[in-house]
Amino acid sequence: VLSQSLHFREPTLSSFSTGASLAEKVIQTQNTVTKQEGEAATFNCNYETTWSDYYTSYRYKQPPGGEMIFLIYQDENKPKEKQGRLSINFQKAAKSIILTISSLQLTDSATYFCALGKPTVIKIIVGDEQKP
Repeated sequence: VLSQSLHFREPTLSSFSTGASLAEKVIQTQNTVTKQEGEAATFNCNYETTWSDYYTSYRYKQPPGGEMIFLIYQDENKPKEKQGRLSINFQKAAKSIILTISSLQLTDSATYFCALGKPTVIKIIVGDEQKP
């Protein structure tokens, strides 16, 4: 029995901007990856950023004719993150983000996106108001 081929398409350039004066650049080096069902696929993103402080990488996929779906994120403080069949390796010194999908399924056929961003922090205080 032959397994079906999976075709993955990665955009050659995707970017994520968090403000008018900040434009970060994410470059994906592979255009198309073809794998067999059950194999693993690895996608690499290199990035350029002016940020010197904390930032996060994000991965999304868009099935053919479908909507974009969030997959996984990773903070720069955690070199590796794993969620099910997905693992992400954020190599800040090399400015590289590597996504690996293990045990590929036909539903993994999609266009994959890589993004870089700064987290938003919201402070919520619950309790009685303290008066001086």
